[in-house]
Amino acid sequence: MRFLKNRIRMAQEALENRLREASSNLNGNPDTTFNSTKKDQKNESKERSKKFRTSDKMKENIQVKASTKDSSQKHINPTKNIIINYGRAIVTFALSRLSKPYIESDLIKEGVNLEEFTDFILETRGIGIGSIHSFRSMLLINEKDSAKVAIFKKLFMKISEVFIKYFSVNWIIHGRVNHKLVYLKYRYKMLRRIQNPEHFTYVK
Repeated sequence: MRFLKNRIRMAQEALENRLREASSNLNGNPDTTFNSTKKDQKNESKERSKKFRTSDKMKENIQVKASTKDSSQKHINPTKNIIINYGRAIVTFALSRLSKPYIESDLIKEGVNLEEFTDFILETRGIGIGSIHSFRSMLLINEKDSAKVAIFKKLFMKISEVFIKYFSVNWIIHGRVNHKLVYLKYRYKMLRRIQNPEHFTYVK
């Protein structure tokens, strides 16, 4: 009997020791798990704050670029290159087949051929239309101009009038011109200057 009682007592003590170890492990692990969870939460919050700060900086940069772009666009004068652009468009039109029907009778009447007139336009285009002066010089007849050059300038004036009246709207709307409404508004001002090149010193 004593031997059996000792076996029972030893088994109970072993079982109690195992229960103590198990409880101590259970008491330790939740703390560890809780601490690791807190660390993970802190790391996640830091990552979120970094993302928010990055997105805020990106938004600020976009807003700065947009405001800079808007301010630069505000300072652009829409009439700055209007004469140059009109002049180049008229020269291109004068060299195209669309202009020929409007000057054929004049060429015959004045006794000049189309090739000579085309050479006159090409020479002017080669020099370039970069200002009011260069465009005005193609229209204004000077005392030093020969009889042929005077005829070419008259023909160029006629073609310019035709372009402004009948072709400029299509060029403005379907072309690469910015500030289309401004160009449409200045059509007849350009026409008056072309008809009176001696006063072609400004457009406004």
